[in-house]
Amino acid sequence: MTELNPVLKRLAEKHGVKDEPMFLLGQTVGCRLSIAELEAELRLAEAEAKVAQIKRDLVLASQELDSTDDALAQIPPELLEDILAAVERRLEAA
Repeated sequence: MTELNPVLKRLAEKHGVKDEPMFLLGQTVGCRLSIAELEAELRLAEAEAKVAQIKRDLVLASQELDSTDDALAQIPPELLEDILAAVERRLEAA
């Protein structure tokens, strides 16, 4: 059997494990499961942060749209028609 370092040997004895390689395997599996759970929590937290940022961006875009709509409402309809006609002419020329 491979000799374990004294710290691992004490841990194995503390937990009443006679088969030291099995103890190491159990510790490894436990650590890997913990890491996987933490990584999953991290991905979830990152996703939640992204969702929160998207919601904030959506609110800002909505406010900007409302502001733009209000500004457009102040422009006389005849002027808007002239602007639209000028844009259409430029698009046709391009």
